[in-house]
Amino acid sequence: MQPQGPNPPPRRLIAAELVMVGCAVLGLAVMATIGLIIYERVPFTPERRQLFRSRMEAERQQKREQQEALPWR
Repeated sequence: MQPQGPNPPPRRLIAAELVMVGCAVLGLAVMATIGLIIYERVPFTPERRQLFRSRMEAERQQKREQQEALPWR
């Protein structure tokens, strides 16, 4: 049974597209699995969360000071 239409795509093109989509889905699944493994092994405890927040706040403060040190045009 041939596909209908004025110019149907060749079977090789359809197969190649299916392979590409399959590889993309497989890659996403692998990345998600690795992320979950890392998340399970490194628990985000309240102490670690506080350390992360303090680092982010220090970076923001540093950027603010750098912006204030710049001369206005």
